[in-house]
Amino acid sequence: TIRRNAKVPILGVCLGHQALGYVYGKEVKLSPCGPVHGLMSEVVYDEVETNDEERRREEREEDDHPRLLTCELFRNIPQNFEVVRYHSLVVDFPNDDDKSTSAEIEPIAWCNSLKEIDSSLSSAAQTLQHESNTNICMALRHKLHPHYGVQFHPESVGTGEAGYALLRNFCDFSHEYKVKEGRESEAPSIAGGTSLEEVVTNGDGVIANE
Repeated sequence: TIRRNAKVPILGVCLGHQALGYVYGKEVKLSPCGPVHGLMSEVVYDEVETNDEERRREEREEDDHPRLLTCELFRNIPQNFEVVRYHSLVVDFPNDDDKSTSAEIEPIAWCNSLKEIDSSLSSAAQTLQHESNTNICMALRHKLHPHYGVQFHPESVGTGEAGYALLRNFCDFSHEYKVKEGRESEAPSIAGGTSLEEVVTNGDGVIANE
């Protein structure tokens, strides 16, 4: 179903994020930090991929093809913003192929598997804990299709304003993408007061939650 809808903007949330990873060839594994339920974590994202607005403006001026549009999921969201996580599985991006040219998808945001190093442990134990504190993919995107995923819950009150901003960024992108696909008369304007629910049900995009 995901592959058959290559031109439909999709935002996979939590299990939806994992489904995108699986469909596009990545392994979905047990989380290195174990199951988390309501855990608050700081997320960092790829600023080059997210905020290079000048490059994207030049691309759009050269060619109006919607496939050149990139969703700036984290536009106007600060680095190290806090999110709430409920999951036991992760999409695995081994460090040596994070940006592999052969992969269909790539990670664009991460968090540490541990919230902090336990200072009460011995020096050797702290070192071991630090070494096991690997990055977990918190967001991904397809390199060609308008498909994005986030492992955390942007709709949760725990994530708060950053999550709401992320959802609005995706809806704005979905609207612009569909307009450029030739559906301007059908696409609602989120800026004009249209709700997130209306954007999804009117076909501008799909937000796939677990």
